[in-house]
Amino acid sequence: MHNIKESADAKYYKWNIVVILIILGSILLLTLLITLPYVDKIGSDEILKVFLIIGLPFIVIFMLVIIYLVYRYLGVIKYKNYIFYETVLNKPVSFFRAMYFEVEIKCEDGKVKKYDTRAIFYPGFFGPTLLDNYVNKKVIIAINEEIDKAIVVKVIE
Repeated sequence: MHNIKESADAKYYKWNIVVILIILGSILLLTLLITLPYVDKIGSDEILKVFLIIGLPFIVIFMLVIIYLVYRYLGVIKYKNYIFYETVLNKPVSFFRAMYFEVEIKCEDGKVKKYDTRAIFYPGFFGPTLLDNYVNKKVIIAINEEIDKAIVVKVIE
């Protein structure tokens, strides 16, 4: 059986959670480093207020983004009734800066159904879902009629 937790979708959401946490940590560390030299001049209580005024909005915004990404990740892994197919990802479609693939699956009843992957594929140099690693590759995808999306489980070629 194939592991949905290792799918391109799951990797994408986990990668983004880590990146957001690194950015948030960097902002908070930078804020701390900027305010530390002034502890002797204005006192630690005032520095804490400044740190909270600057850091709290970032914490709130970034935590909302993390909650959304965790929600999307759990949405991918919670479904159990997947049907797995082999196909080639040869129809990329642009969606703003991201890309998704249109796939056609010949189902067991003989009908050909069209599905889209999520728009999680990017041209670039680093990341878990680089477009070049998937385009024109033979993959295993998971289909669940409830979510009506194709989830790229793994590249097999």
